[in-house]
Formats: sequence, structure tokens, C-alpha cells
Amino acid sequence: MYAFTDKEIAELLANKARQGVRVRVYRDAEQYAQEESRAYGHETTSAVSESGWGGCESQGPRGIDALERAYAVDSSFIRTGSANWSRAGLEDQDNDVFYIQSPDPVTAFPADFEALWNRSDNLVLARP
Repeated sequence: MYAFTDKEIAELLANKARQGVRVRVYRDAEQYAQEESRAYGHETTSAVSESGWGGCESQGPRGIDALERAYAVDSSFIRTGSANWSRAGLEDQDNDVFYIQSPDPVTAFPADFEALWNRSDNLVLARP
């Protein structure tokens, strides 16, 4: 996820993590740092994740933009497209959002995500 500033989505993910769902967010490290630097004492999605997501891990690449905006749910579908997880990305901008249930991409997504997650140059942002 490139930009993730929607606290409502962060809270929903936090609730799922508290219910025992494994939540991992692969974020753009630079966007993460910008979000933290602009907090000015306000709670950020990062703060929600670090304090409330019992099973959440968050990390991102160093030196490249993490522009993939996708997630998979229970190996049943993938949500992808150009929209960031931000209020503007979901409400104000003209972005594409696709929901894929076709077996081939749904089956391939976990391996693709693991390859990103396991990069040796990732920066760990949050870990339970």
C-alpha cells in the first residue's frame, strides 16, 4: 500500500486482528515516515496498527515506491486497483478498483505477497 491514512480501515483491520485474523500490511516506507512526521500529536493509522493489531506486522521496501494497492481475503478474492487506502483515494479521486475471484490470480497472490514480504532489504515498520 502506497498511502494508508484511512483510520476507519485501520480500525476495521485492528478489530479483525484482535479476533485472531493474521493481518500483514506491506507499506511504502517513505509514505509511512511522512505520515508519522505529519501526525503533530494525532493518532495515525500506524499508531492504530502498532497499538491495536495484536497480530499485525507492517513493513515496506527501502529505496523503491510500494505502489501495489491490493489485498486478498481468505484466498477467495483479491481487491486491486489504483486507489490508496485514504479518504481522498476512496472518495475524492477517480481511481480504478477491481475485485478478482478468478482462481489463477487468487491462487498466485499469496506467493507474490510472500516474495515482497520476504525481501531482505525491507524496513520493519511494526511488529507485535
